[in-house]
Amino acid sequence: MENIPIFDTLTHFVTSDGAIKITKPLGIEGYTAYTSGLQNPNVKAIGLFTGACPKYQKDGEEITPLKWDIRNGRIEESTYKTIDGIETRMPVMKSCYADVNEILLKESKKMSGEHLELSLFYAPIIHPKRTSIADLEKILSEGKESILGFKVHGISTASGPNDFNPDLAKYIASTGIPLIIHTDYNNQEFPSELLTPRDAMQYLQGINNPKDWTDFCLKHEIRASLQHGARNDKNVYKIIKDNHGQFVVGLGPMIDGDSSRMVTKTDNYIASIFENLGPEHVTFSTDYPFNKEGEDLTKEVESLSVGEQKQVFYQNAENFFGIKKI
Repeated sequence: MENIPIFDTLTHFVTSDGAIKITKPLGIEGYTAYTSGLQNPNVKAIGLFTGACPKYQKDGEEITPLKWDIRNGRIEESTYKTIDGIETRMPVMKSCYADVNEILLKESKKMSGEHLELSLFYAPIIHPKRTSIADLEKILSEGKESILGFKVHGISTASGPNDFNPDLAKYIASTGIPLIIHTDYNNQEFPSELLTPRDAMQYLQGINNPKDWTDFCLKHEIRASLQHGARNDKNVYKIIKDNHGQFVVGLGPMIDGDSSRMVTKTDNYIASIFENLGPEHVTFSTDYPFNKEGEDLTKEVESLSVGEQKQVFYQNAENFFGIKKI
C-alpha cells in the first residue's frame, strides 16, 4: 500500500479541563499516541485549535474568557476568574479571545521547533459579535504565516451567522483567510423563552445549521471550511459543488447519522458524504480528542481509490488553505 501523507485539519490541543496546554494528556504526545494506532499513521501536518470553551492561566488566575448561562429567560455571556478555588463571574472582557489566541500562537510556534517532523498551523478563535477588526489585524501582524483559518464556534459564543458583525465579515473576506465553522443542526422545537441550558443548546444548534452559514458566506464572499460534514445537508452539498473553491467540508469525527443533529439521517455518515458531495470537496480531520473509542477515519478514506485518498488526506487541504507543506 502506498504511504499517503495525511493533513489533519482539525485537532484540539487542550487538557481535559479545557486549559490551553499542548502537553499530556491531550496535546502533541497524546495526539501522536492516538495517530500511531491508525491504519495509516502518516500524519505530516496538523491544524491546532482551542477547545470550544478555552481557559488559561494568567497572573495566578484561571480565566474562562467566555461562557454563557441562562438568566431571566435569555442567554447571557460572562467571563469567569478563579483564584484559590473561588470563582467570580464578571462582564465579558473586551477582545475576550485575545489572550487565548496569543497563547495558542506562542505554543504552536514552540511545538513547531520541537516537532520538525510536523507542519503545524493554528486557528485563532473569533467571536462573531465581539471580535474587532483591530483584533484580527493584530493576529495577522503576529502570525499570519501560521494561520490555517479563523475558527468560529456559534455554540460556545451563543451566536449564529445572523449575529455576525457585517464589517468584520467584510474584513475577513478581504484577507482571503477562510472561516473554519462548527456547523450544527437541531430540528427539535424549543420554547420561545429559553428557560434551561437544554433549551438554549437546542436553539444554538438550530441557528448554526450549515445552510444558514453557507448563505452567509455566499453573501459576504467568504471562503469557509464547514466542519462535521456540514451535517449531511444535501442542499448544502449542491451549493458547495456549484461554488467549487469557496467551500470545503471537514470529515471528522464520526457522528451518529440518525440523530436530531443531522439534516439528512443516514446509517453511514462518512459514506453519505463521499456519495453525495464527492471526495474532491472533503478535507481530512479527526476532531481529536472528541472521537468515539476505536474510531479510525483513515479506514473509511482508504475505501476510496488512491487518487481520491490523496485528495481527502492532503491535496484538498493544501489547495484550499493555500499551503504546500507535504
